[in-house]
Amino acid sequence: SKVVAPEDLSTYTPLRVGSVSSRLHVPFVGKVETLRMFLNEMFRGIRESIDTTSTAKEDGGEEGVVTFVMHGGQVKVIAGKTKGVATVEWDCSSVGDVIADSIVALIMHAQSSAASIRLTSQACGHRSKKPREGEEEEETDDPEKTTEEHLRALHDALV
Repeated sequence: SKVVAPEDLSTYTPLRVGSVSSRLHVPFVGKVETLRMFLNEMFRGIRESIDTTSTAKEDGGEEGVVTFVMHGGQVKVIAGKTKGVATVEWDCSSVGDVIADSIVALIMHAQSSAASIRLTSQACGHRSKKPREGEEEEETDDPEKTTEEHLRALHDALV
């Protein structure tokens, strides 16, 4: 048995060097900025590119197709190309597989965590309740008080 460099493999043996890449479509109905926040919290050195000329923007995508590139280009996350789907692409290796696996878990967590719900939710425009007979109507012109009430309601709903 001999040790041969990968570039010399075809010269000394009938073997060839190949690579395997994988692509996984993960359901994701959240916003791209939520995904961006979660990826930046977990990984360093993420490069981001936005393709605004894509047809996804015409289909309701806010930013177009956003591609996040990690680990020297070995792992990519593409959001906005297909509605409701984030695509994870990676070159198969021990490191690439681990990173891709953690990204899939992160994408699934990003759309269901309490933090993402708080980031993407909006207060409803209707009044919460009408005053009963004999009760006086409260003035809610103070935006800080209204915000506090919404946060308390959100906290109660999540707990």
